[in-house]
Amino acid sequence: MKNKIYTIAIIALLLGLTSCTHQHKLVKTVVIDVGHGGKDTGTKVENIAHSESTLLLEIAKAMLIINGLDKDRDLKIVLTRYGDDYLSLRTRIQQINYINPDLAMSLHIGFDKDKTKNGVDAYYSPKNIHNQQSQQMAKKLLDCVAVQKLQKGSVQQPAKLSVIRRVKVPATTMILGYLSNQSDREYLSTQKGRDQLAKQIYHCLKIM
Repeated sequence: MKNKIYTIAIIALLLGLTSCTHQHKLVKTVVIDVGHGGKDTGTKVENIAHSESTLLLEIAKAMLIINGLDKDRDLKIVLTRYGDDYLSLRTRIQQINYINPDLAMSLHIGFDKDKTKNGVDAYYSPKNIHNQQSQQMAKKLLDCVAVQKLQKGSVQQPAKLSVIRRVKVPATTMILGYLSNQSDREYLSTQKGRDQLAKQIYHCLKIM
């Protein structure tokens, strides 16, 4: 009888340990650094109600809603800003380093003199202390995100992008289309397009 009780206790303990391990090891944290905000509106284009800043916030908030409805609970999304707030680069970097996520992803929308330039581009910094991992993640995200209406661009090393250079975690910047391009602009200006893009980015983060 004592042996039976002892065996049951050991099994219960092991199940408890397994449950704890399952809860902790499978959760991946990603910080979405929502570009611009407040007095820094980013790119503004005529005939579009939203600036780059508000477009990015809508995409990020849609990802947050998807995250809240995700029953798997294997991915945690955190935003650097949840409203139309101005954040300095230093504040963004401090936030990311404090959270210490598995990945930091800055979101921006491009604008180019060449109106034919379009699609998704990914940036990483060779000066990031996790530069190889950052490059790998940038490539994976680019391959995965650019499957909807936005064309696949390239992985690049920018000269100036302080956030992804100075954070102490793997980091990438995603350019989610170009407002200077008519096709990208029309896609991003619709709620349906922004929701599709948010859903695709979230899917890509989950399978990485």
